[in-house]
Amino acid sequence: MCSTHHRATARIRLALAALAMALAFALPGPARAKEGGPFGLGVMLGDPTGVSFKYFLSPRNAVTGGLGYGWRGRWFHTHAEYLFHFPQRWGPGDWLPYVGIGGKLAVWDHHRHDHPGWYGDDDDIGLGIRIPGGVAWHPPRAPIDVFAEFAPAVWLFPGTGFDFDFSIGARFYF
Repeated sequence: MCSTHHRATARIRLALAALAMALAFALPGPARAKEGGPFGLGVMLGDPTGVSFKYFLSPRNAVTGGLGYGWRGRWFHTHAEYLFHFPQRWGPGDWLPYVGIGGKLAVWDHHRHDHPGWYGDDDDIGLGIRIPGGVAWHPPRAPIDVFAEFAPAVWLFPGTGFDFDFSIGARFYF
């Protein structure tokens, strides 16, 4: 029974995370990333490695996230954050240093996960807070960005612990 309860709880949490990400993209007031639109889609390489997306709400604020595979923990990883940008002009293009806050969700096969002390045999989902910081570069007259990010995180469920994510990537805006 305990195993069934944990799986049902994990599915509910996953559904709530997906709903929160969908609602974030329904917010009004998009800004435009250069000549492209407000929505950027691309890749991120690092931990996690996968798909990255960003939606500008204004020139200084955006919602961002990613879906990928975490190599260090061997888990499927998704995250979403609200970002605050601090636009700068250093050479050609626009540089957007940023910080943000959001959450991360990880799902793993408990027989393959690298942190056996964090949970019992029935736990296969983790939830935490993520605080990304980084910089994105938007070249002149091109609907793309290139970014580098480091994100400390704190796991809240199934146990507590410190973690971090890091990635570089690029997105195309339309």
